Order: sequence, then C-alpha cells, then structure tokens
Amino acid sequence: MIRIDDGAGEGLERTGEVGENIQRRLVDARDVALAQGFEGAALEACAGPASRSLRLAGRPPLRRRIAPLLPPTAMAQSSVTARCTQHTAIICRAASPVRRMCVMLSEPQTGEPGIVKQTRHRPRSGLPVLGALLTTTRRSRILLLGFGTLMIGDGLQSTLLGVRASLEGFPTAITGLIMSTFYIGFLAGALYAPRFVERVGHIRVFGALASVASASVLIHGIIVTPLAWSLLRLLSGFCLAGLYVVAESWLNDRANNRTRGQLLSVYMVVSYVGYAGGQLLLNAADPGGLELFILTSVLISVALVPLLLSAGPAPKFSTQAALSLRKLYAISPLGVVGALATGTASAALFGFGPVYAESSGLSVAQISFFMTAMLLGCTVLQWPIGHLSDVLDRRLVITVISFLAAATAVAAVWISAMSTIALFALMAVLGGLAIPLYSLCIAHANDYLEPEQMVAASSALVLASGLGAILGPITASLSMWLMGTVGFFWWLAAIHLAMGLFAVYRMTKRRAKPAQDQGRYAPSTPHGSQVALEAAQHVMQEDQ
Repeated sequence: MIRIDDGAGEGLERTGEVGENIQRRLVDARDVALAQGFEGAALEACAGPASRSLRLAGRPPLRRRIAPLLPPTAMAQSSVTARCTQHTAIICRAASPVRRMCVMLSEPQTGEPGIVKQTRHRPRSGLPVLGALLTTTRRSRILLLGFGTLMIGDGLQSTLLGVRASLEGFPTAITGLIMSTFYIGFLAGALYAPRFVERVGHIRVFGALASVASASVLIHGIIVTPLAWSLLRLLSGFCLAGLYVVAESWLNDRANNRTRGQLLSVYMVVSYVGYAGGQLLLNAADPGGLELFILTSVLISVALVPLLLSAGPAPKFSTQAALSLRKLYAISPLGVVGALATGTASAALFGFGPVYAESSGLSVAQISFFMTAMLLGCTVLQWPIGHLSDVLDRRLVITVISFLAAATAVAAVWISAMSTIALFALMAVLGGLAIPLYSLCIAHANDYLEPEQMVAASSALVLASGLGAILGPITASLSMWLMGTVGFFWWLAAIHLAMGLFAVYRMTKRRAKPAQDQGRYAPSTPHGSQVALEAAQHVMQEDQ
C-alpha cells in the first residue's frame, strides 16, 4: 500500500490496515514533482531484492539503499529506512521538510506491491536532477568566478607574505606571530561579520570589506615592519572572513535541496584550485618588490565585480543561537578535538608552509610548486576519503587517515634533504590526507547531533577550528626555532599522531554508529565561514 501524507493528514487514502510504529521522513515536494515514475520505482523496490532482504532479516530497524533502483528522473539523495513491525515500511526521502511520503507494503510475505491510490500532489513535469544542477551552476557561474578570483588573491597574498618575511629577515617566531594574527582576525570575522550582513546587507558589507582588504594589501608592501604587518594581517583576516560569508551565502542561496551538495562540491574545487592558482602567480614578479602586492590588491578588487553585477535580490540572512563548545564536546568529543587539531595543522600548512620552504632553500618557483602540490592533493583525495567514511566507521577512517598523515610528515623529514620532486609528491599526499580530516570530523560530529542542533553547532565548530588555526603558525614557528627547519614536519606529525590516538581512545568509550545510520559526507574547508559549514551540514542532514 502507498500512503501519501501532506503533513496535515489531508489528501489521504488507504488500502488495508496500517501497521503501527511506522517511521515517517520529510520529502521535498519539488522532488516528488520531478519524480515521474517514482511510485513505480518504489514499488519495484518493495517487490525486488530489497524487500526480500528485509523479510529475511526480520529485526527492526534495518536500512538498505535503493538509489540504484530509482530511475534518473527520481529523487536525488534517496535512501531507504525499513522497520519490521506488523507491516514492512520503505521510506524514501529527499532534502527539505516540505512534504512527507510513506511507502508501505501491506503483505511483505508475498512480495507483491500494494495498490497505489493518491488524491493530492500528483507529479508534475520537470527537469531531471542533473538538469537542475546544470541550471543552478549556470546561474551561479558569475558568483563562482568572483569567489575563485578572491581565492587567487588570498592564496597569492598568504604565500607572498611568508616568503617576503623570510627575505626581510624577520625572526621565525615573529613571522609565526604575524601569520597567527591573520587567523585571529579571520575567526573574529567569521563569528561577527554575519551580524553586520544582517544589519547592513550583503552588497554594502562586501563592498566595504573588499575595499579595506585591497588597501591593506598595498600597505603591506609599503610599510614592511613586524608590528605593521601584524595589525594589517589582523585586519585582512577579518575582511576576508566577511567576504567569504557574503560570497558563500550568495552561493548557498542559489542552490536548492537537490543541488546543494553538488554545488558545494563545485565550490570546494573552485576554492582549492583558485588558492593553488595564487601560488603559481608568485612567479609573476619578484617577491621583494611591490608588483605582487599590487597584483593581489587588483585581484581582490576585481572579485567585487561579479557580485555587484549578479542578478536577483540579495539572499535572506539571519543569525542563529550558538551551541556552546562545552555542550558540543559532551555530544561529540572527537568532533571538537578534531576540529581544533585540523585547524592547527591546516593553518600551519597554509600559513607557515611558505616560510618553511624558503628557509629550506627552495627557490620562488619551487615554493609555489610546493604549496600547489599540497592543494591539488587535497582536491583529488577529498572525495575518495569521504566515500570511505560513508561506508565504514567514521572514527576508524579518522584514525587511519591521521596515522597516515603523521607517517607522511615523518617521511618528509628524511626526503626533504634528498629530492625536491619527492618532497612535492609527499606534500601532495600530506595535503590530501590532512586537510580532508576537518570534513571527516564535522561529519562525525553531525552523526551525533539532532537535526535542529546542526546550525547552532556550526558556530562552535568554526570557533574550535579557528582557535586551532591561531595556534598553528605560532607552534610551527616554535618547533622550527627549537629543531630547525625539520621541526615543521615533526610538529605536523605530532599533531596527527595525537589526533589518531585520541580517536582510538574514543573508540573504546563509545560503540560504533552503524554506517547506514551515518549522515553523508560533505566537503568543507578548515578556514571557511559558518555559512559554508551550515551548507555542508544541511547536505549531511539529508541522510540522517
């Protein structure tokens, strides 16, 4: 039997007795409208292998996926929840809380589908999910172009300042402090910029912050002192965080519940590829001159143009009450500790990697390749690692990836003095292992959060990652001061080893959550804003 419930108990017809304790899940009405044959596909699943495996298991609750059984025009992100009560229930859901659909098989012993009766919400014609994705991406391409330009400028600025600080003879510890002030400003901007956006609006905030960020880059090239750079990096961090908030909220508003996950993936690729492009621009001029500072300022200014020319009204924006770090730690200790540790490691890689490379005697071109290799490795390995975490105990994946990252960092200690090419290869592996760990920890935390807690938890996770990022360059510089240039990799190895050991400890304190009960992995960046993290959490929530 099929029962279609509009959420208010109306438009409902039944054939046969309804079993008790049948779970209901929320379904987006647009997905139902797009799914021309969705009911037939669901009944096919009832009469096919899925129902037989349900009947043989006979214990509630049991989950199976039937996405391969659905036609291309059916819903994206489909999943199945089965509960063996008086009747077997198969519940297909998509993204947002608009409609409810419960598909029930009255007589599971026969394997025959029930009778379809529907009085409301008949499917309407529409585009396939892939077409909807292409449409959304087409509307968003100007915004993605602007954000990619911003990331090129940010990537160039970060590496340029690390190299220039070494060329100016700044002490290693002072350089670490300068780089850490950027993350202090970035954390403040990530937490407080949304309030300015809510009061003033996206366009005004983006224009003001882009102007200040562009001017601050030029001042870096004019006033080259540790104190001035510390203050300017603090200001730049706040401005860039605010720019991310605005750009990511625009992109998030362009997505719908069927395409948010895909658009988030495109956004991550643009983010990392743009940042890598900034590294390569380091070869465009002498880092000791003013030209690269001017180029960075131009890139940040140009990034303003696509947003200002974007059609359509500004997205709605509202701040949410935050979940405290203490309460979040009580819910998911590994999620909080992981966000803190990955924030520390990634800030050391992004903020202090160029300083290590220059101190090791690499040329400007080699420094740019050193950083680019790390970013490309992250771009390539992000999704395979995420897929593994969806089918295995996520804590086990976090443990293995952490230990592998620690081993790679130790290997880099010995390889760095032997072969530059081998060092680049190890940096690609290290970036591909270390940076996705943040997304794994976020996904793990979401596995234990209620849906209504996820948005509130995002600010706490951003806070944990931001605090770790502040510590990253300082601790990396101290390690290099104590042990020499190899201290950079020894510190990265220590961070990931400690994180892996903590993950092992947590595995002894809590039983594993079944893989089928875990939310879906969604990529996110350790130094993104709360808006991007909330979008990733929304995607993860779809499978919970």
